[in-house]
Amino acid sequence: MVSLAPKKLPKVLVRWLDSRSYPEWLPTDLIEFSLATCESVGFLKESNREKIVLLQSVSDDKSAAALVIPKKVVLSQKILGRRVGRGSNANH
Repeated sequence: MVSLAPKKLPKVLVRWLDSRSYPEWLPTDLIEFSLATCESVGFLKESNREKIVLLQSVSDDKSAAALVIPKKVVLSQKILGRRVGRGSNANH
């Protein structure tokens, strides 16, 4: 069994591009014809030339809410700091 404990997986912020859609009828001059910039935070399960896999929630051997982002649409990736535990001073 592979441990998915949060302390073993880095927490990352990924900025990436996604498609944009408009479900209602709008005047064409009001539509922004551009890609949407998204930001997702999660535990980094996998990163390779093809994709980045983020897990929103993890326990010792299970995960929930996996997000697979194609590497071709990734703008940036940043490893986030460690969690602040109880009794810690969040300003340091």
